[in-house]
Amino acid sequence: MPQRFISGMDCAAYSGGEGGRFMHRLMVEWLTQVVGWPAHDLIGSTWDNVAGSGSVAETTTVKVIEITSPSYVFSTSNENWYLTLTGFTSPYEARDGIYRIRKFLGAVGDVYTLEIYQNQGVHSDGFPVGHTGLNWRLWAANDTYCPTSTADVAVLTGRGKTGAGLGDAQGTGDSFSLAGTTITFTDAGATFQDHDVGKDIVIEGATTPGNDGTFVITSRISATQITYENASGATEAYSGTWKIRYDFHVYMQCDSWDYGYGGLRASPWASWDNVTHNWAAGDNRYTSLVYPTGGTGGMPGWMHRPIIWAEADEDHFTFTVLALQIDGNYSIWMHYSAGEFDPFYPEYDARPVWVNVGNDNGGFYIYQNELPIIGYHSNVHNISFYYGVKGLAYDDTTTLTYYQMIPHVPSSANYNWVSNSRRKLSSYSRQAYRIPIIAESRTSGFMELRGTIRNYWYCNQTLPLQYPLGANGEFMHPIGGIMIPWNGAKSAFPAGRSQVG
Repeated sequence: MPQRFISGMDCAAYSGGEGGRFMHRLMVEWLTQVVGWPAHDLIGSTWDNVAGSGSVAETTTVKVIEITSPSYVFSTSNENWYLTLTGFTSPYEARDGIYRIRKFLGAVGDVYTLEIYQNQGVHSDGFPVGHTGLNWRLWAANDTYCPTSTADVAVLTGRGKTGAGLGDAQGTGDSFSLAGTTITFTDAGATFQDHDVGKDIVIEGATTPGNDGTFVITSRISATQITYENASGATEAYSGTWKIRYDFHVYMQCDSWDYGYGGLRASPWASWDNVTHNWAAGDNRYTSLVYPTGGTGGMPGWMHRPIIWAEADEDHFTFTVLALQIDGNYSIWMHYSAGEFDPFYPEYDARPVWVNVGNDNGGFYIYQNELPIIGYHSNVHNISFYYGVKGLAYDDTTTLTYYQMIPHVPSSANYNWVSNSRRKLSSYSRQAYRIPIIAESRTSGFMELRGTIRNYWYCNQTLPLQYPLGANGEFMHPIGGIMIPWNGAKSAFPAGRSQVG
């Protein structure tokens, strides 16, 4: 699944000022409708409410769209509402996303013309022109369409890909052998593990179509052989491809205080029961709930205008949030993410899932570049990013805190060697640093270096914010020395000023 992006989405229009509630709805809407994460359970009626939806929309300019809607009447009241648009075709599939309506331009019959905020959506280039047959969903930043309390919970399904001792858990097959309804699958180059049992194997490219599909691995015979049930299969040699996948659950809960910035937890074993709407009976394989830290309700309550940058695919998501004071000069930076580690020992680390919620405690000026947030610090910095990663220990029940470290953090002192502004670029290559971030547990009895955080790197925190880096704009520095994959969008810094230069 290709990555999808949110580029500087601004919410200054929530009727109650409760930006955290909007942020959680945006997470769920984008991940389920755009990125493709299944909604395993939505508790509360507002998570997927829409005012209208349809499948007939056409882009006419880079910021104008025509929507055919026989049942919903658009008007000026929809200005600053949100459109979820999907169905862009190659090479623009990654323009699927959420766009904010800037202006209602008029209607002819049931064809409505809308202008979107070009710099608040998916890409600063706006729409590719002339795309037809787009699917649309209309919703707003208010209590009708956003969660309102801790009783509103969303549980989404991510798709892990670590298995068979391979980073992407895929290879080229040798043969299928059918006995009754059981297939024995052989690949002489595989390194199947005991913990692959119970995961899915996805077969593609078989000569017999019945051999293609997704099947649950039922046994491991050896490092090169596994079995699964497929009554439609056949015995044959095989030169197609296979990959191993598994489901994990990410739990999202809106907070009950005024501005709603809530928490995340994860189950690597997909332990949420969507019938009882609770964790499966007797299954404690999930992390503790991770909230923003400090202040009333988690953080100071006067930061209720979130600006959001995000990227995701089927195995992870990263949300960077700048929560602004609507009528003032201060801000809080927040970070919500979940997904898979790249484990150092994949043959033993069956389901390396993590969640991360980090923030500062407010009081920074909007245009002040944040402190470095990677490396072992003390609490006097008033930030929780560096210890905000949580995952399950090897016992599958103990929640561990993982500190975000890089190789340049020396053992003799708890600071970051490359955080100084003089080290913005390498003196050798004249290129920006992009350093893997190591997840380190310092919990007694569980001390370990777990692995590196996928799609997430350290860079110098004095690089420009929210501006594309790399030869093709494939990276971006959203906050405090974190670098994430990017789509080349040149998003202006909010409140009318760019950080470039």
